[in-house]
Amino acid sequence: MKIGRVILWILFWPIMLPYWLFKTKRPVLGALSILAFIILAIIAPKDDASVSSPSGPVTSPARTMQTPPAPPTEAPSLEYIRAQMREMTEAQRNEYSRGLVGNSVHWTGRVVEVNEKTFGGYEVWIDMDPPGALSVQDVEFDVSKELGLSLSKEQRVSFTGEIKSAGLLLNSCQIGLKNARIL
Repeated sequence: MKIGRVILWILFWPIMLPYWLFKTKRPVLGALSILAFIILAIIAPKDDASVSSPSGPVTSPARTMQTPPAPPTEAPSLEYIRAQMREMTEAQRNEYSRGLVGNSVHWTGRVVEVNEKTFGGYEVWIDMDPPGALSVQDVEFDVSKELGLSLSKEQRVSFTGEIKSAGLLLNSCQIGLKNARIL
């Protein structure tokens, strides 16, 4: 009979200890032991990287071969993006915009403005509409001070970059680029 109790204590000690403490008229210790087990359950690590999987031991990310990211997909023309967005609901536009992020562009447009940003740096605004059309800038991206100061209003420029944001403002498509270069 004693071996049975020992086995029960070994297997169920988290339950047996508070029970024993309450039974022996030590309720404060019983409550504290329950509280300790709850705290341990909360703070116990959930991620065990040392566990072996059926296919072998799990290794750290530093030791595994990383596959290079896929090259960015070429984005459609701004005219196409604008036409699509004008026909969409706001929810559809938001989803479509998220799908455009990361796509690469190779477009040509006119410099509308170069602004000095509030916290340093310069950004260029590009209009993709034909000259004389009533429009606002369609594309914006960061440029160096030297390049920003060398650009003129209405100057035609070709540029590349990756879409970091896309949206519709005043019925005009607004595209923000990252890693942009004027060619």
